[in-house]
Amino acid sequence: MTRLTISLAIDALMLLAFAMLLSWRLTGVPLHEWLGLALLGLAGVHLVIHGHWVESRAPKLVRAGSMRGRLSVALNLTLGVAMATALTSGFFMSKVLLPNHLTPAGYGSWHRWHELASNLSLFLVGLHIAPNWDLIAGGVRRAVRRRSSAVAFVGNATVPAARVVLRRLAWITVSAVLVALAVWRMQPLLPAPGKVTFVYADGRRESGPLPPELPKLHRGTTRPDLANGAPKFFFAFAAIAVISLAGRKLLRLRLE
Repeated sequence: MTRLTISLAIDALMLLAFAMLLSWRLTGVPLHEWLGLALLGLAGVHLVIHGHWVESRAPKLVRAGSMRGRLSVALNLTLGVAMATALTSGFFMSKVLLPNHLTPAGYGSWHRWHELASNLSLFLVGLHIAPNWDLIAGGVRRAVRRRSSAVAFVGNATVPAARVVLRRLAWITVSAVLVALAVWRMQPLLPAPGKVTFVYADGRRESGPLPPELPKLHRGTTRPDLANGAPKFFFAFAAIAVISLAGRKLLRLRLE
């Protein structure tokens, strides 16, 4: 199995997990939080595999690259921050993995950060896929056909040396910690909403002030709800596809 095949598999799993995370009712709250942890791990592996781009191309593009190249760096950086913010806020408002026993106002504030960062990530994921579409399509064709040219397509298909992996894990960890600390410090800047809307399993909606039981795990939210969760899951995939297509056709996003 080449590095290309492994990279494509990880990226596909990340996209699937991300779309599922955008619809917590599809999985229920406990699995939703475990998926968030899994996405964090997959993102780390993704960055280790593609760390050569960050370490080599990104600094050159910032110093003397074209405007398109700099926009590519800015897009990827913004996506990383948005995704890290979504995951960090999710862990801070956790009800299963890391129960924080927040106040209703505290939970509401974190939830607003979580929703904002998740929706921004959805938009940025589509723009991230757009310039990489030819690379992804070509990689899938070569992986499916199992041609020897797949190795030439990715260049050096060998596994990175241990010291390279450790170096990349170091800057990935430091970057994640810095973003988490920044999100934690900025949390009070986005206050909790005055009212929330509860959507029950039968489709009934009820709006009102923040209830005391808001930060607790409610009965009916622990199991998958396909009827209410599947539409948002497929909407996420459709939105990513539309944004990717618009990025390629209208914005003409391409790799340098």
